[in-house]
Amino acid sequence: MFQNVLEYLLQINDLSLFPVIKCKDNLVSGKEYWITTSIENVDPWPSRETTLEFYLYKKDKLKKKEAILLASDTIPPISANNSRKWKTKVEIPGDLKPTKYYLHAIINAGGDFQELNTSNNKGYKRITVK
Repeated sequence: MFQNVLEYLLQINDLSLFPVIKCKDNLVSGKEYWITTSIENVDPWPSRETTLEFYLYKKDKLKKKEAILLASDTIPPISANNSRKWKTKVEIPGDLKPTKYYLHAIINAGGDFQELNTSNNKGYKRITVK
């Protein structure tokens, strides 16, 4: 019984996306930018490879079907109880109306593996597109 529980727990990870998304506050449509995120593996075992996605949306509560996918990146495994800073290049679409948006980041976006806590997988930053 214990071995089955341990095997089950080893299949579950818990990644956390730090709430800080580092990028410029003012972005120009049609240009590329590097976005830096910090991802933490809070488990006592290594995480698995996962997906990090960036979306642009007009509200702080993301609706993926209505948002603009800017980038999707593969994050390699993170060692136990460790964190990693990750840079992803995104292009702001050239046809965007200049206004304020929310830049959203989601780790384990594709549900690559089961997690104990998914409430810490998202972060956002308010930006202005010019």
